[in-house]
Amino acid sequence: MIMHHLRIALSLSLAATVSTLAACSSPPGTADDEGLLVAAASSLTMPFELAGQAFQALSGTSVIISFGSTGQLAQQIRNGAPFDLFAAADARHIDQLIAEGLLLPETRTAFARGRLVLLVDARQAADVQSLQDLASLQGARIALANPAHAPYGLAARQALQEAGVWQSLQPNLVFAETVRQAAQMVASGNAAAGLVAAPTVVEQEGLHAYPIPHTAYAPILHVAAVVVSSPHREQAGRFLEFLSSSEGQALLNRWGLDPAEAESE
Repeated sequence: MIMHHLRIALSLSLAATVSTLAACSSPPGTADDEGLLVAAASSLTMPFELAGQAFQALSGTSVIISFGSTGQLAQQIRNGAPFDLFAAADARHIDQLIAEGLLLPETRTAFARGRLVLLVDARQAADVQSLQDLASLQGARIALANPAHAPYGLAARQALQEAGVWQSLQPNLVFAETVRQAAQMVASGNAAAGLVAAPTVVEQEGLHAYPIPHTAYAPILHVAAVVVSSPHREQAGRFLEFLSSSEGQALLNRWGLDPAEAESE
């Protein structure tokens, strides 16, 4: 099972981390307190909210985060949204924006690798423990992020194709705008199961999460880079450094994100 005691352990650990960092944080009134605007994939909602708090305690820089699907956030940056940093759920959108001259190539950082999990509402799908078991659901809804613009949705489609059930499940599939919305659909009972990101899994009676092998889908690399037009490049770079630090990596890992591995050709 995945992350059974995560929330309690995370709360205790985060409190200790923020308390420790606050002791050495920048004093009020420094140049860093203008705030950092971050665009982040919705799968990063909980870990990034906590990372933002920890970074503010360390640096004195407040972090304001807008969450959404990676594809939609990339388009907002193309349209001139005033973000300082973009943290995506894949490398493709970051590399496209770098090629378009919108992100600084020297700041490109792969900071985590995502995990796809099968989230099941036992009240509706008590016997489902694997992707193949989804074929037994008759008329029940299965939620996933839209593969057209959400990397976790694309990974979900790949995993279902690998399991040989993608075509047969077409009538059951419901596409959410983001992977977090897909997880919320299962948590609320509006879907019997869903393929979601590990950080979006909530502790709730009747919900069970089953990890899907990494071999079932292409690597989900969380990659970030600083926006070319950002007036806060230095602060954005520091936040990237924090995400890659031992403290930042420990926080991300507690929310089901693995260290980024070497990218294949």
